[in-house]
Amino acid sequence: MRQGLALLYYPLDPTLSLENSDALDRGCILLGAAALLAAQVRLEPAARILGASDAIYKQTAAGLSPRERSEEAATCESVRAGLGEAAYSEAFAQGQGLSL
Repeated sequence: MRQGLALLYYPLDPTLSLENSDALDRGCILLGAAALLAAQVRLEPAARILGASDAIYKQTAAGLSPRERSEEAATCESVRAGLGEAAYSEAFAQGQGLSL
């Protein structure tokens, strides 16, 4: 069910790629990927991608829309609950250090 919801919020678009997008688009693409990974219970990669997305948003002045902020919070909460705080924090920090 959650995977279906993730696909509704973040439809797969073959024209989207990290190389051909601006920072805001990259952040949204990564949020969608994290939501899909969380729905597939691939929590550690989801946490790393959430960290990477967070790093992108911190580098730009761009903010999330209220809907995106809500979905990000729900994904973070789900992943954190599944991994536990220590494992989530470690994977999130690894993601913040990725170069995109």
